[in-house]
Amino acid sequence: MPPARFGDPVVSPDGHQILFSRSDPETETPDIFLYDDVQRVASRVTTDPGVDVLPIWSSDATRVIFRSNRNGPGDVYLTSLNGSRNEELLLRNAARKDPTDWSPDGRFILYDNYDSNDPSRESDLWVLPLFGDRKPRPYQREAFSAWGGRFSPDGRWVAYASDEHSKEDVYIQAFPATGVSHRVSTQGGWQPAWRRDGRELFYLAADGTLMAAAIGGHDDILEVGAPAPLFRATLRSTLLRNHYDVAPNGDRFLINTPVQDEAAAPITVVLNWPGTLRN
Repeated sequence: MPPARFGDPVVSPDGHQILFSRSDPETETPDIFLYDDVQRVASRVTTDPGVDVLPIWSSDATRVIFRSNRNGPGDVYLTSLNGSRNEELLLRNAARKDPTDWSPDGRFILYDNYDSNDPSRESDLWVLPLFGDRKPRPYQREAFSAWGGRFSPDGRWVAYASDEHSKEDVYIQAFPATGVSHRVSTQGGWQPAWRRDGRELFYLAADGTLMAAAIGGHDDILEVGAPAPLFRATLRSTLLRNHYDVAPNGDRFLINTPVQDEAAAPITVVLNWPGTLRN
């Protein structure tokens, strides 16, 4: 694909399609797009003039949830990829809500809640059930911020970033939450992503290095291996839900990178600029 202002890339469960947001070059308003890696073609998923961002796949790759500001900054919508593009409002709120993942069984949505009444917390991790009364609830009730939650492929665990120990690190906890968290990163980390078999967890270290930690255990026992560096990623400097995603088998990574190093861009100094205004 040609360079553009891309955001929040997510790879489909089969690894052959990609969802992402892309800004219109004239209006700077983003929409959701679908890229087919087999046919090498991109198609638009949303067409509303509002800001549509943060797409997430359903486990069967037939539906997509996303955030839109068409009626408010925190609205979360569901749309089908079967051609009808019918949209359903799942969550309406006056405050910002960022969907981060959809459970493998399709019953729960994780999202970052920026509507906390506690000034000491920047965001909370919340759960939206898609059954029953559909009443949102906190994933956990703790006195620290948590964000970026991702379900494990079997739906039994959630990986997330938190400032539980003053700095940003990656943790894993059971779903539903038990209050017992397992720290994964050792020198800071965020944006966790699971390998499709659940045996490895990836995340970004504070310096942009992509890290990997082996995940094992049985029943309700979780074993987390020491994280190892994979490579240093060059990331586009912007506030996104995720800068990267991983292929199902963990052998390829999709990374949102800048076309050029903005820091190395030349600076032009115009001397005697008032003289350029004379006739």
